[in-house]
Parts: sequence; structure tokens; C-alpha cells
Amino acid sequence: MEQFQTRKGERRDVLMAAKEQGRLNPPTEYIGNKVFPMSYKSGEKSGDFYYQTLTADSAAQTSRTAGNALIGTFLTTTEGAYRCAAYEKRYAIERHEVKSLGGIDNADMLGISAAARSVYRAFESLCGAAVIDATGYAAKYETASGKVLEGLSKAAQSVKRYPGKTVLVCSEDWYLDFIGQTDVKAAIQATFGNAGLMNLNAMLAKGPEATIQLMIAVIQFNDILIGDNDHWQVAGYEDAAAVMRIPDPNVSLTETDKMMMYKEKAVYGVSHWWLPDPADPELLFYAESEFDGDSKDNHYDATGWFQVAELNSGAKKLVSLPSQTFATTTTTTTTTT
Repeated sequence: MEQFQTRKGERRDVLMAAKEQGRLNPPTEYIGNKVFPMSYKSGEKSGDFYYQTLTADSAAQTSRTAGNALIGTFLTTTEGAYRCAAYEKRYAIERHEVKSLGGIDNADMLGISAAARSVYRAFESLCGAAVIDATGYAAKYETASGKVLEGLSKAAQSVKRYPGKTVLVCSEDWYLDFIGQTDVKAAIQATFGNAGLMNLNAMLAKGPEATIQLMIAVIQFNDILIGDNDHWQVAGYEDAAAVMRIPDPNVSLTETDKMMMYKEKAVYGVSHWWLPDPADPELLFYAESEFDGDSKDNHYDATGWFQVAELNSGAKKLVSLPSQTFATTTTTTTTTT
């Protein structure tokens, strides 16, 4: 039976193979790392960092008296603290199940993939809870029936002074409700004609993400990020989405770029990740396996160390819809967390 027992130790090989094969990705794309760009830490799991807040433009002086110095407006950074907490998950596969899975290599892949995916889902949930939060919800913009697009436009105006791209961030159900609003459907028809509405319905059959480019043209935002209901439909605030200014979600940044980004610009947020191997920033988790001789089970563990930090809350404005008329749950859960 030894051929059905996993080996003890770190499983970097399986973790990297799982990533290359796309086994860590959910049916709906992760969006948390686009809202909170990852900043990697290779030393301590906690410490201090400095970031920029929004400095209001100051009026230029005129009629300065000769001999008097100009009055300076200081541009300073704000000190913050980070602590990368550990998030862990274990999956187990009974030894007698290994044969039916096609052998120990397949069992190892299944176990390590599930454990790492569950840890990343914890990160995604943290991101959703940080964006759709109680403070933001209390100050949300409540859109009126027939004036949803007007409400989005006003929300976008409220965050325009922050750097980055204007992005709508929402759950799957919120997005479907949004498309079903009367003024949104009218705008689609005005922009693309009756064929636009027909194409929209056809594209929705492939999933909400298939309609993003069409809807960007309607709302005139730079992008739309649709998150899995499991993480972005936050309990108690299900009717809320966020209009945000964030770094271009379609541009990959180097680690130096990301560090300078929040030091030089008043960006919305950042996520701090402690790396198990500083030489390999692609390796976000520590994965290991072990056979338990007492229970006769193969154990597969994954651990990630991270923190989500909101730096400039003014770069987001939550909005709610007047009614939920188009909601259909589309989430497919791939693992148990």
C-alpha cells in the first residue's frame, strides 16, 4: 500500500505544476489582487511602511511682499503598519481512495491544489470585505429608479481626484441586477440598437464577464471587475457595489513599481504578502504533504501570509441599486473552505 502514500515534506513541485495548469483559478476570475496590488515582503512578517495620502491642491500665492518667503505646502508620507497573518488549510485523502484517483501523483495534485485554492479564497474574501464595508455602506450613494447611470456618474465624480482608472467593482448578482435596470437597458439600446440587447442576452449565457466590453462602452468607465458572489456579495451589504479609482488592472507592475506607486501616489490600497521563498515571488504559498500512519490518510496543507490594507478610502464610493430584479446566482464553488 506504500504506493498510495504521499511523501513527507514541502511540495513546491506540485504547487507550481498546479499553478501552471490553472488548477488554482476559480470559475470566476479573482479580482482582489487588482484592487489591492500585491506588495511582497521577504524579511519580517510585520513592520512599518509609508504611503501617500491625497493632498488637496493649494492656491497659488500672488502679490507676495518683497523679502518674504513663499509659504510652503508640505507633501509628506503617512506611516502605516503591516502584519501578515497566516491563513492555513488542510485537505485529506484516504489511502484507499488514491487508486480510484489514478495514483498518488494525481492525489497529490488534487490535495495541494485544493489547499492552496482555499487559502487564496480567504484572501479574496478579505478584499471583498474591505471594499464593501460598513463605513462605506453608511455613506453609499443610493441610486434612484431610472437614474442608475446618473448615480454611477455622480459616484465617479466623487473619486475623480485620486490617481488611476475609474472602475466598477461588483459581485455577479449585483452586475446582473444592474443590467436589468430600465435606464441601463435603454442606454444599451441607444448605443447598440435592438441588436445590442439581443447580443447582451446571448453573451450572458457565457457568463457575466463576456459582456464587460459592451457595458464599458455604455457606462464610460475604464473597466468593470466582476467578483465571485462568494467573496464580493458581502453579507448585509448585498445591494452594494463600488465605484473606484485604482491602478490600471490590466497592467502588470514590477515590485519596485508597486512600492513606489503607493509611496508617490494616493492609491486606494495594497496587500502585503510575506513570501516563503524571497527568490521566487511567484510562490505565494507554502505547501506540504504527509502520510498519517494512524488515520491512514494523506494530508495536504497550504499556508499563506498576507494582509489587506485600505490606504485611501476616499478613492471608492459605494452605490446601491433601487431594486433587485435580475439576480440569478451563478457561483460555482470548486472547493470547501
